[in-house]
Amino acid sequence: MNNVELTRFKVKKGKSYVVDEWLTFLNKHLAETLQTLAQEKMFVETIFRETLNGEVKSLCQTVT
Repeated sequence: MNNVELTRFKVKKGKSYVVDEWLTFLNKHLAETLQTLAQEKMFVETIFRETLNGEVKSLCQTVT
């Protein structure tokens, strides 16, 4: 049976670029990222962003 977790966290005003930098890093190092996910027994990791009431939130969904 898989475990699904959804985490939402507030991105500080003006710091959205840090999230962008992290996602760029993960994409540039995809082989290493996938290896790490496998070692953590993570089948899926989805990161997305939403704006709610004027605040930017990042969400991370993981399936282990």
